Amino acid sequence: MPTTGSTGSTGPVATTTTGDATTGEVTTTGATGPVDTTGLTTTGFMTTGFTSTGLTTTGLTTTGLDTAGTTEDSGSSSGDPDTGGGPCQLDQGGKDTAWCLEVPPQAADMDLTLTCTLLSSQGGEPEVSVTFSCLVLGVQETVVLHYALLPFWNYTWLQGSQMKIVYHTEPAPWDREWLQITGGLTDFWAVRADELAPPGISPEEYFGLEVFLEMNESGGPQPDPCGSRQALDLHYEHWIGDTKAYVKVQNGEKHSFGFPVRTDIRLGHASELLEPISCDEVAQRSIDVVIVHDAAGF
Repeated sequence: MPTTGSTGSTGPVATTTTGDATTGEVTTTGATGPVDTTGLTTTGFMTTGFTSTGLTTTGLTTTGLDTAGTTEDSGSSSGDPDTGGGPCQLDQGGKDTAWCLEVPPQAADMDLTLTCTLLSSQGGEPEVSVTFSCLVLGVQETVVLHYALLPFWNYTWLQGSQMKIVYHTEPAPWDREWLQITGGLTDFWAVRADELAPPGISPEEYFGLEVFLEMNESGGPQPDPCGSRQALDLHYEHWIGDTKAYVKVQNGEKHSFGFPVRTDIRLGHASELLEPISCDEVAQRSIDVVIVHDAAGF
């Protein structure tokens, strides 16, 4: 069930990458820490953070974010999608980036392409809820993006902006979710899947410029319950004047660059199981990344 991707800005921008490891904004060099044997966590610029639970099936409230993974009224602390009537959960679990999209019950487990108006953004470091009014199956409904980011950046969510939300999921024993929110001062891409783009779409079509993964050269394979796992680096196209260049982001890193549009890349994890694989029903690749364009970011 492929969806169509949105285009991004590919015009010339200057590069202003910071290099303070204590804030999580790092340069494109440096060693990558060993990949955890679970294949789901990596070492990087933070030692604690957040995991996410995906698309909630019910609930329209914009509150209920809790760093312990619970809400006051309902929900699960296990990290599984909430199907009991509460908002989606952002659970603490060793990651620096978390997100989930809250939709009305009738839109649960569906691919969605929605035309929306941004109503409000609420919250503060590190958790934010962005509320939209969207046409869902012919009815105007509330849809909420919840996210938590470390290190935190206050992105510009302009009330009244006309936005497009595209959510795509694929059935699998592992996470396969892709989210785009575009059209305002802030454009938001989130991938929690085994490929950078949904089936039938290239990463270049999905992100509007060239994005690809390559084996990390600074470290070898690490033990994994299903065999051995190799860390992957994400390469992201950008322009320095008239010259095309690439930003390389390693596991656990956050890179910020670009002017006048600030681009943040937060690579929570990217790795690949190497042959032979001893487990059944396991994704060969695991990718968890959030990319944000913020036109008012500098």
